[in-house]
Amino acid sequence: MSTVTDEHEFVYLGRTELESSPPCGHVAGMAVVDQDGLRVGEVEDVVVDVRDRRPRLLSVVSGGILGLGVTETLVPIEAVTEIGDRLRVTIPAVTDDTEGDAAVPRDDGSPFAEAYAAYGVLPPWGDTAS
Repeated sequence: MSTVTDEHEFVYLGRTELESSPPCGHVAGMAVVDQDGLRVGEVEDVVVDVRDRRPRLLSVVSGGILGLGVTETLVPIEAVTEIGDRLRVTIPAVTDDTEGDAAVPRDDGSPFAEAYAAYGVLPPWGDTAS
């Protein structure tokens, strides 16, 4: 899966021959916890921007048995607040009427755009400053 904007194409690092800059393969398999220390899942892969080879999102998986019922959540790198033996991320509060930050562009309808919107983080293609 990838998404293309005028300047950005995102791909799962584990499904390519690319190397990211900085290297980020060591996070695969790391536990991910929320701001309260509760386990959210573990990093399965890293989504990188092909153009600049920068890590942009973490693919965090949880649940399931033998690969069935696994849930993937895409977490923007900007949501990571602490790196140690596990990754701590800030999970946005969700209410029934929450649809993410209205200021975050969702123009391509991809799960990558949706992840940025859900976390209220401006995606790399959303910087409209001239």
